Amino acid sequence: MLRRLGRTPVPHYELLLAFQRKTLVFVAVLRTEGYKYGPKIMVRSIKRIKKGEEVCVSYTDLLQPKAMRQSYLWFNHQFTCSCSRCTVSPSTLVDHALEEILASNPSFSSAGLDLNLYRDEANKKLSHYVDETITEFLSVGDPESCCKKLERVLKGGFHVEQLESKDGKSRLNCKFHPFNHIALNSYMTLASAYRIRSSDFLSFHSKTDESQLKAFEMSRISAGYSRLLAGATHHLFCSESSLIVSAVNFWKQAGEYLLTIAGSSVWNLLGLPISELSTVVKYKCSECSLMDIFGAKSILNQAERTNFGNISSDFLACVRSASPKFWRFLIHGCDYLETFKDPFDFRWLAHPHCVEEDVDFIKEDSNCEHHAEWYINARTHIYKVGMHSLVFGVILAHICYGQNSHLTTHVLNHVENFVY
Repeated sequence: MLRRLGRTPVPHYELLLAFQRKTLVFVAVLRTEGYKYGPKIMVRSIKRIKKGEEVCVSYTDLLQPKAMRQSYLWFNHQFTCSCSRCTVSPSTLVDHALEEILASNPSFSSAGLDLNLYRDEANKKLSHYVDETITEFLSVGDPESCCKKLERVLKGGFHVEQLESKDGKSRLNCKFHPFNHIALNSYMTLASAYRIRSSDFLSFHSKTDESQLKAFEMSRISAGYSRLLAGATHHLFCSESSLIVSAVNFWKQAGEYLLTIAGSSVWNLLGLPISELSTVVKYKCSECSLMDIFGAKSILNQAERTNFGNISSDFLACVRSASPKFWRFLIHGCDYLETFKDPFDFRWLAHPHCVEEDVDFIKEDSNCEHHAEWYINARTHIYKVGMHSLVFGVILAHICYGQNSHLTTHVLNHVENFVY
């Protein structure tokens, strides 16, 4: 959340909530001698916001590059932020990453290419297309069309005409880096859209095995986007502490989505009886202590006693080792997500053609016994990473909001519901 770091008090705002179909509109009201209506803020929520639920709204989206944040704040609030991130020159690595574009030209090597000549044009074209798609989704409510359009531009990118060379004009293909703020916004929208598609599919089709499997596929892909969003945002958060609010929300969301997948009754259609869930829940992590510190007080007391760096490194080590054991299953059927070998390790982007096939991914000609064994293993690790994500979200929420905050309590209750 944006703060003025104690230099000037931030005015107290109340939030009046008005529900308009699927979109929640917040009206900021400045309390002075009376009430005055300020600008409307459109909040694109990943899930339905319940009446009475605590909602945190910042002045601006901290996952936007510096220039966009400053322009928005000044144009809408006549406000200039003087935090260290906004005043540092040159801009931070995080702000550069939020504008990163991957460019390639198959006709010749682009090693000596000055991407700055094309970054602005590419960002404008890509941003306009994505914004139009999301706006259409919110107004028309067609999640399937939204998914197709966003995934098409994420995977295929946009072509920008280059300057003339001795071989004539050529076209430069520009795609989003996973850390680009437009890509992150797309992941949020896709996680929501696939979840809506899953729910709608079950609502409009009879609950046959086939329809349940199709809805489960959409839920899997939704969880995949949520997991990718948490991983990308965490990388940025490690270099910029002001992004802790985003990290809290995305780890919490990823944890909830993964645990929903782990607890689904559809597993019995894949050769794994639902009764086996009790075995999965009893799983204990041998690599870190996060799985052994359940319970509200024990989690938060552990966070206070232990160096956060140690907790974070243990958490990351477990997630890194467990994710490859189910990632290919989670994203199977989604062309864009299948380009990611690992939702947390982005080093492969330097060698995009070196993505290896997951040899552990189940093949159609495998025998039934291998099916059951593989699914049990995948489900166990989905549960493991889901629970780790929620617990880590609790610790971050405790740091950000304090032990008694609504969000901390909500996430802790969610953790305990899966354990007890």
